[in-house]
Amino acid sequence: MKTFYRVFDHQRGTYFATGYNAESMEQLISDFRSYMQEEDDENNRTWSQIADSLQDVTLEKSDKPFEQLD
Repeated sequence: MKTFYRVFDHQRGTYFATGYNAESMEQLISDFRSYMQEEDDENNRTWSQIADSLQDVTLEKSDKPFEQLD
């Protein structure tokens, strides 16, 4: 049985497109690692600033794929 993951950002009130419907925690972590590296490169943000932006998130999982971004 597959498990699907997505991450809800309570600060923005929306789901991250990054890692949406990831099929494993490893895939989700890899997607977010790439996202954070891009954020650091593009916006000159420090890792602590990126970590702060992820403080108020919720990981959701399901045995069925999630619908398109809500």
